[in-house]
Amino acid sequence: MIEITVPVLPESVTEGTLTTWCKQEGEHVKRDDVIAELETDKVILEIPAPHDGVLSNIIVSEGSTVTSAQLLAHLKPQAVIEETVTPVTETLAMPSARLEAQRSGVELADVAGSGRNGRILKEDVQRVTPAPAIQPERVAEIAPAKPLTPGARQERREPMSRLRQRIAERLLASQQNNAILTTFNEVNMQSVMDLRARWKDRFAEKHGVKLGFMSFFVKAVTRALERFPVVNASV
Repeated sequence: MIEITVPVLPESVTEGTLTTWCKQEGEHVKRDDVIAELETDKVILEIPAPHDGVLSNIIVSEGSTVTSAQLLAHLKPQAVIEETVTPVTETLAMPSARLEAQRSGVELADVAGSGRNGRILKEDVQRVTPAPAIQPERVAEIAPAKPLTPGARQERREPMSRLRQRIAERLLASQQNNAILTTFNEVNMQSVMDLRARWKDRFAEKHGVKLGFMSFFVKAVTRALERFPVVNASV
């Protein structure tokens, strides 16, 4: 049995958080497969499998705080697994029969083959496939739409990772101790200007208001927040 332990942590880092088990208990792994991820104040470390085998015993759960060289799990080497595996007699079946059995959920061991040397054919699988039950047609019920409350916002709370906590501390310290400056960036607005010039008259006629540049800025911001909602988060 091979021990999976926390790797040597970077200098000045005493502990970390086991964020994710990439492999589950009982799952086969190959050497150098990432089986877990560890997050510290500075970096995210990947813990690889040292050998081919099966992850047999997970000791530390996700979200736990761990230290250097701490035992995380056990790995049963491939050689040990091969010694305990019982040889399995292969069932002779055509590829089309295997696909049909997989699709219909039929065990090939329960099918009598009619092909040469007892090979299972697709027709053999189809003969033992149960006929699908006829379900009465149901009329889908349409749930009434929930009225939207003006100004309602959906919020959710998520725990900050160790790395995010450290970044937040550094940003707050920087804001408190350093001078706050403003930066300006140039943006090519030609496509927006062309679009506004083409539609501004029709827009004003239909909605009774002018089509200004602020509408494009708001649209860009909302699209960005849809893709990256964490930008709108607060600590």
